[in-house]
Amino acid sequence: MSQKDICPHNKINDQNYCVDCYQLIEDVDDYIRTSGGYGITKSYAEEQKRSVSEKLLKEKKLSLILDLDGTIVFTNPELCIPLESEEEPITPEQGFYFEIPEQNAKVFIRFRDGIVTFMEKVSKLYDIHVVTLGQKEYAFAIVNAINKLRNIPFITGDLVTAEDCSSVIVCDEKDTNDGLIDREETNERRSVKRSIPTMGKEEMQVIVDDRIDVWDNKNVVQICEYVPSTNQVDTELVRVTEVLQNIYTKFYDEHIEDVKEILHLFRKKILENKNLYFNRPNFSKMENGLLTQMIWKEILRNSVMMGANIQKFVYLDGPNKTDFIIDAKPMENIIAVKREYLIYSWIFINTLDEKPFEISSESTEYKELSIDCVYDQTKHGSVLDDDPQIKRELDDESSEDYSSNEDDTDPEYLANLELFKQVMGKMK
Repeated sequence: MSQKDICPHNKINDQNYCVDCYQLIEDVDDYIRTSGGYGITKSYAEEQKRSVSEKLLKEKKLSLILDLDGTIVFTNPELCIPLESEEEPITPEQGFYFEIPEQNAKVFIRFRDGIVTFMEKVSKLYDIHVVTLGQKEYAFAIVNAINKLRNIPFITGDLVTAEDCSSVIVCDEKDTNDGLIDREETNERRSVKRSIPTMGKEEMQVIVDDRIDVWDNKNVVQICEYVPSTNQVDTELVRVTEVLQNIYTKFYDEHIEDVKEILHLFRKKILENKNLYFNRPNFSKMENGLLTQMIWKEILRNSVMMGANIQKFVYLDGPNKTDFIIDAKPMENIIAVKREYLIYSWIFINTLDEKPFEISSESTEYKELSIDCVYDQTKHGSVLDDDPQIKRELDDESSEDYSSNEDDTDPEYLANLELFKQVMGKMK
């Protein structure tokens, strides 16, 4: 029996030839594309996931998937200088110059503050992979420079770049096939980053990215976009290191063996049992009503996931007294805060000091609430987030204030939806 007769054709190259027996595979529907354009069968992918996950468990590690630009490095293509230009004195910890010969130019790639300490601590607990929409040569240069900082290969996992996705089918959000990065083929389609089988089971994966809208995986720890400042040291990697250490402890010491569940446990304590009243706008009278409604709905949902109770009225006293009024002036002794308080609480996975977000009674940007917003004995029904009206706003595709009958193929609707994802993904 020949090799071709017994070969399972588990892996094919970007030309659809089996890498083991070189047979052309015509039906590739059962294959999942991975890095380098290779495809593997779904059964082989599951086998790889199991194998990698078992190895991680044996070594007591988890899988960390890192983004590059805006997450651990900053590059401004507009600041390219000629190749022959003299370089400013820098240390390896600050970054390096990346040469672009075809443009006879080079550009400085700056590492985020604390990159060495971050890599030293995290690499002991996680196998580190990189998934980026950047180009391969650029990404390789960054990984190589990081691994040379202490002559230790911090990043030893997969490196997945934009070129790896040229043969990946662009999927819509409902597609559940394992993939990699779905490249944009039209202006209406967005890139979606996905993990690959060699990164282990999703339950063991943690993703660190400055954007959450480009991931179909929910195990994302969002980091604020890195833009260097001459006035202050960026401490985001310190914060994220602590989050990653806490996730690791929960997984291995407390035996909660699902990162998604761990993140849920962290988040639901942030605003646990806090009563919130939202000053929601009348979406139907706004120019971008649908977009604004989608953003508000996401903030409402995240608030509930952070343990908050959403109130229909303002409670001035009693057991249901309102803790925070959102996006309006304060009432009596109730603190009012901007919606950014909730957004940053979600990003930082932490209970924040409300002072920087507080709205004063003298504010000209925010309105006073009417007396109709205050609860009294004449107002009937539940006022907390089990109220049917609020449940509709949290669960349905349309709310009482703004009911959209938009066709989901309408260009204007899709543009609003795409903008919403970008706003929520990069809310800084």
